[in-house]
Amino acid sequence: MAVSEVAADLFGLTKRQVDRLVPVETREKAYAQTKDFALARPLLFSFILSLTAFTLIPLLLFICFTGSTFLFAAGAALVFSLFWTGVALAILVPTLFITGAIAFCVWAWAIVSFLAVRWAFGVLQGLAVDHAPKRQSQSSLSPVLTIPSPSSWTKIGPDDQIKGRDEKRGGEASAEAGMPPHKHGFAYESVTAS
Repeated sequence: MAVSEVAADLFGLTKRQVDRLVPVETREKAYAQTKDFALARPLLFSFILSLTAFTLIPLLLFICFTGSTFLFAAGAALVFSLFWTGVALAILVPTLFITGAIAFCVWAWAIVSFLAVRWAFGVLQGLAVDHAPKRQSQSSLSPVLTIPSPSSWTKIGPDDQIKGRDEKRGGEASAEAGMPPHKHGFAYESVTAS
């Protein structure tokens, strides 16, 4: 292939791409406006043409440099970020494995401790029931701790209020209820369910 044929092919390809980007009618209109401007103001047109001819190459080089610098920096930042993310993951995965194993061991220890204490409480309660007088059957005892009913709770109230009730009852309410003697400043009385 001759050089002239290669040049003709390259020129045809360039013309087709330019025609595709900027239609022929738009280009002809721009050429006509440029020609009219050059004929109407030749000094200004020649200055703009000279300025464009001498500054276009440095402007294009600057645009290429800044664009390539930006792309290089973006690529380097991406590679840098991916590298340190990989390093962080290399530390995070074993750390999560170790902390997960510790959490499992603590959980298992708590469950085993709870079961051992519950079993020991049941055994000790069974021993206490064996040596105590038989009031309840062995099957009714539970190793679970029970809370006393509200009917056996003690009510704490203002000194004057409880003291007045004791006086109305003849001063014997505390002794009958099995409560300690009345002390100045606070008072308590046994509450019975009605």
